[in-house]
Amino acid sequence: MEKHILLGRIVKLHGVNGEVTVSTEQPLTEKLPELKMVFLEIDGKMVPFFVESCKGRGEKTLILKFERYNHPSKVNEFNGCNVYITAAEKKKTQKIFNWNDLKGYRVISKNREISGIITTVTDNQGNILLEILTDKGTAMFVPFHSDLVISFDRKRKSIEMDLPEGLEDINL
Repeated sequence: MEKHILLGRIVKLHGVNGEVTVSTEQPLTEKLPELKMVFLEIDGKMVPFFVESCKGRGEKTLILKFERYNHPSKVNEFNGCNVYITAAEKKKTQKIFNWNDLKGYRVISKNREISGIITTVTDNQGNILLEILTDKGTAMFVPFHSDLVISFDRKRKSIEMDLPEGLEDINL
């Protein structure tokens, strides 16, 4: 029996073409999963659906459109259903990213005034907060948002950020 992994939950309809909004369990990277098929849990059973399109909306939201479902009335009954992918599909795409993977990354501010290692990542309803042990030996909190990221190097495990002025003062 194939193992299913929870991708998220259908939270509402999207538009007038039969698309649904899925709130994902984990934040997504800039590269979306190339999903060909998902499974909806309907009455306790895994029901397969072919995916016509998959678009990202923010860090934890997908817009899915199923093949042959072209009207909101056809997908309305799926509202609230859990959406699953297979373990093989997850392994093949490897696009789902866990924020805790950032632990151990070095953060360097654009002006080089702040640098340190990420020790804790907190997801407060989509607002990501990094706790950093600075090179000065103090702990500080840094907001993590794509608008603040200048460069992201997975190989070197470093993130260069354009951090707001006065951030160190707030953390005292």
